[in-house]
Amino acid sequence: MDRAVAALVVAGVTVQVMRHAREVRWARTEALPEISRLYDGGKVNEAYALAVRAEKSIGDDPALKKLWPEISYPITVETTPAGASVYRRWYGDAKSAWEFVGTTPLKDVRSPQGPFVWKIEKTGYATVMRTTLGLFGFWVSTSPGGPEQKARLALDESGKVPGGW
Repeated sequence: MDRAVAALVVAGVTVQVMRHAREVRWARTEALPEISRLYDGGKVNEAYALAVRAEKSIGDDPALKKLWPEISYPITVETTPAGASVYRRWYGDAKSAWEFVGTTPLKDVRSPQGPFVWKIEKTGYATVMRTTLGLFGFWVSTSPGGPEQKARLALDESGKVPGGW
């Protein structure tokens, strides 16, 4: 019986190692070139999504590390009070699902470059909706990825926001 258990454990480990090796090979030989192609074609959001998927297999790979500043930048979002949920979706695609980014305060969170609509919510407070430009403002950078983008928002309690806002 002990040999059967040992054989099952060895088989399970072997399958996991082979699966991981296949994922690493895919990330390096297929995903990385595709990320570059998507970025070059102006499809930054798709390039970012593929890079996130590849990162799960190759982690801090130097080639992927080189691509991150091309397709993303670090963001910081602080709210008063803290504890607000931050979401984003591609600008102009009202049917797309909101993607949860995190809970404030967010510090140096990687975000894809491009036009997004941002939603900040906290129970008992009015929801804030902003475009990327409206949330972080305009910046000019001579290097890909640009500087870190920071947003600070004071949330208004529900019922205290003037009508129509």
